[in-house]
Amino acid sequence: MLKVKTYLKEVPGKGIGLFADQDIKKDQLVSKFEFPDIAITVDKFVELDELTQDHFYYYGWLESNVVHLSADNDKFTNHSKDPNLYDSGDSSYALKDIAKDEELTCNYYDLCDWVKLEGLGFEEK
Repeated sequence: MLKVKTYLKEVPGKGIGLFADQDIKKDQLVSKFEFPDIAITVDKFVELDELTQDHFYYYGWLESNVVHLSADNDKFTNHSKDPNLYDSGDSSYALKDIAKDEELTCNYYDLCDWVKLEGLGFEEK
């Protein structure tokens, strides 16, 4: 769940992006994976209908055989090879000071086993 104020905006070539609606200080907590966010095992994921699997696959991430899905707009955080967020455990923090109206980005290669295994069209690190 997001721990800072944000909003959504279209990003040319990327679709929808997540933007800071406040200044965020370096190392400030930005999001924490917690209820009502969803985590299911891969065994449960493969039992889901195709449309639901597609939603999890597009907006979620696979880590250690668990599929995660944010319940809020955190799922619109876009990939960057020069991100302004970093992950530590179940939380994301600001890698640097982030100004209001700046897009929030993370490196999918650091987070998602699907990207590591399949590439998914993202540029290499």
